[in-house]
Amino acid sequence: MARRVPNNAPLINELEQKRPSVNDWFREVGNRMHVYSGTSDPTADDVPENQWIVFNNTSLSEVRIWTNIAGTVKKSAAFT
Repeated sequence: MARRVPNNAPLINELEQKRPSVNDWFREVGNRMHVYSGTSDPTADDVPENQWIVFNNTSLSEVRIWTNIAGTVKKSAAFT
């Protein structure tokens, strides 16, 4: 019996090719998994929009997670 292919098969194949794999996600996350350091807190220019970094403020001896949401930099509580 012949296999029936839906009319949207080319669209489905195109979407499956563009879908990132889990390995792509880990590779992307792995590129940012290190601690940045500086003597003052990071600014929106230091944190790419819609991403996060781990930052060590050497003047305050604080390590925090910083994120840039639509140009506004937000920070977590300091790690102790």
